Amino acid sequence: MLLVLAISFLLIHLLPVLGFALLRPAGMRRDVFAPLYVVTAFQLLNVPYLFLVAADRSNLAPDAGLSPWVAGDLEASMAGYVAVAGAGFLAMVAGMFSPLAPALARPLPRLDPARFTAARVYRAILLTALGGAAAYAYFLAKIGGLSRLWIVLYNRTLVTMGTGYISFTYSLLFTFLGVLLAYSLRFRASAPRRAAVIAGMVVVAAVLASTGGRSGALSAVILALMAVHYGVRPFRRLITARTALLGAVLLAFVLVMPLFRSARAPERYGGHPELVVADAVGSLGRLAPQFSSADRGMIIVRYFQPHRLWWGASYLDLLLAPVPRTLFPDKPPVDEGVYLTAIGMGQEVRPSMPARMLPVTSQPMGTWATYMNFGVIGFLAAMFLSGAVVGAAYRYMQRSGYNPFAVYLYGFAAMNGLSVSNLGLVSFVITVGFAAAVFWLLFGRTLGAFARPAARPLAMAAG
Repeated sequence: MLLVLAISFLLIHLLPVLGFALLRPAGMRRDVFAPLYVVTAFQLLNVPYLFLVAADRSNLAPDAGLSPWVAGDLEASMAGYVAVAGAGFLAMVAGMFSPLAPALARPLPRLDPARFTAARVYRAILLTALGGAAAYAYFLAKIGGLSRLWIVLYNRTLVTMGTGYISFTYSLLFTFLGVLLAYSLRFRASAPRRAAVIAGMVVVAAVLASTGGRSGALSAVILALMAVHYGVRPFRRLITARTALLGAVLLAFVLVMPLFRSARAPERYGGHPELVVADAVGSLGRLAPQFSSADRGMIIVRYFQPHRLWWGASYLDLLLAPVPRTLFPDKPPVDEGVYLTAIGMGQEVRPSMPARMLPVTSQPMGTWATYMNFGVIGFLAAMFLSGAVVGAAYRYMQRSGYNPFAVYLYGFAAMNGLSVSNLGLVSFVITVGFAAAVFWLLFGRTLGAFARPAARPLAMAAG
């Protein structure tokens, strides 16, 4: 039964891609970073974990295995997840190709692609590098230095507490730097220039991974590839010898980084660095659940029966977000993920409980927050809207002449979607607002109402 469910999940998520391949007009080149392919690729990250659980139930992650909502009936839990997640994915695809996507993109102001000259791009590279370095230096000073952080990397959340805005600033500035570095190859792509860009990307990835995280560095690399694809030279195929080598390096990074988050990491690897390779290889089996939201989805589908739905109560907590906790000790959490952590542990909770009565750790649930509030209908509507936002970002990039700002917005939307949760909505607004402010300061002056999209090297399918 579990194997049938895993196969069903795979087939549902491959169906739109296969359908588009059959219906694509003859002669139209395939865009390897088109919305349908990017979104499908990220959804397929759930597949290895589902097959591992189907092969051996002991592969179920502890959070789900110990949860009474899942452990009691794993088949029903996975069946509910596959049905809801599959329907949500199809709703998201429908949103991408709906009239709502171009309608959202059409009125947005655009930067003139003619403003992205070599001189301005090089200047922007310098300014984002300096700004990011300054913010990163201030961040390190606030936490007592990078060496202190790595000694207690297992407790990085506590060490970095109170530095959210400054870490957000340097992370985005370095991400913009990576996009601009990759885009600069359109002006000169000699071997020394490519080597310099690769070296710069190594620095960007190292900074973004220096606090023990992986997603920031991985996202920066993907965004840089998109900048090359849309701004320099389109990739005919995504799988090549070079990208395979890059994939191997990223896999090694993904496996090694979590090893240093344990309390015993300094003493274990300090005198025996060869153990890093052995432990990394041994952690391959634990990699799949780290990139899957299946556990959270199973818990949510099983727990949130009609009588437990929140009916929008969690979104009302946003109204109290600006109130200092010192003035309101019973202030509810803005991040609904702490509720999900409590639910996974077997508790029955509802907004707006005081944050002090809930776990300190959060389980990111993204658009699944709409299921927690409004059930399957709300979830499908939110997924449709998320797809429309991704489709709008793609069309906005086309209308903007594939400039770095538009490429970043599209990459951010395609990899994250529109997460209709409190934390997701706040993060989306702040990220897009900060990106717009930075790029308009660097390249602004002529708004898109008067700009013509730059010529695209190749006409490609939007699928």
